[in-house]
Amino acid sequence: MLTSWKLSKQLTSTTEIIMNNSSTVLKEMQSLRQTWRTQNFNYTKEQQERYDELLELRKAFINFWKEEGRVWVGPSNIGKKKEEEKEEN
Repeated sequence: MLTSWKLSKQLTSTTEIIMNNSSTVLKEMQSLRQTWRTQNFNYTKEQQERYDELLELRKAFINFWKEEGRVWVGPSNIGKKKEEEKEEN
């Protein structure tokens, strides 16, 4: 798997600009998915290449965040405080 730094070096200069903003990548992917739906669930060759490029960028973002410890990987803690308070009382 490519790291975000290596990936940004391999892609075009316009993609390197997008690399700074993950929300832009998500918005463009969402736009391409909407186009895919309206085109009877088919991409053109250029659209497929762009979507694959954006998908690699997204994966690189996630891997970078995991390396930096910015992604929570584990069980959900929803409701845990309430259970702990009940046990203490």
